[in-house]
Amino acid sequence: MNFKQNLTVLFWLYRQKAKADGKAPIYARITIDGKYTEISTGKKVNPSSWDLDTKRVTGSGLEVKLVNQKLVQIQTDVERIFNGLPFNINSREKDKEKSILSMLVFICHEDLTD
Repeated sequence: MNFKQNLTVLFWLYRQKAKADGKAPIYARITIDGKYTEISTGKKVNPSSWDLDTKRVTGSGLEVKLVNQKLVQIQTDVERIFNGLPFNINSREKDKEKSILSMLVFICHEDLTD
């Protein structure tokens, strides 16, 4: 049985982990058909500059541009990896989504250490 899987990548600000300088880490939630994992993007921003609607940093300047570029890069990389994987899911492969999520997180984490 073949079916289309759904992937979403959502960026969110983890305000509870804000540091003394006021900056909070940006996390990515990667969801495949309702199963998700969350990873840190390695970027931190001031909560007042985070746009809840666009899920991006607002303002001008090099730092804002670099953070937003990194978020686009992460989303593009996750989608590229996801779209390149075979998805012939059947009842014997119930844990395939979990394996895919783990692989995506590993690959993204490797990219984030650059």
